[in-house]
Amino acid sequence: MSNNILFSVYDLSVKLANCIGAEEYDKATQTADLLDKEIRKLDRAAMLDLSGDQITFLHSLARWLTDQDGTLRERSKNLIDIIAPLNEHTLLNQRKKY
Repeated sequence: MSNNILFSVYDLSVKLANCIGAEEYDKATQTADLLDKEIRKLDRAAMLDLSGDQITFLHSLARWLTDQDGTLRERSKNLIDIIAPLNEHTLLNQRKKY
């Protein structure tokens, strides 16, 4: 039982990473919700059945989801740095600055 849940968690984490990489954020949000539901199925008994490698995977997944290494935060900052100058020079911005 715990292996089925873990395989589902793994598959959903791969889908989530792919959605983020493809910048499909609505789909990523839905996948993250499904991932949350699957992770919550891992009760104490299921956790005790997991191997050391499986527990290590869950720890790594938790670090990635909480962005402890700052990778997603850095990517967000880079995107903002790219987009911000475009907002200042956009043709849609027709306001006069006095």
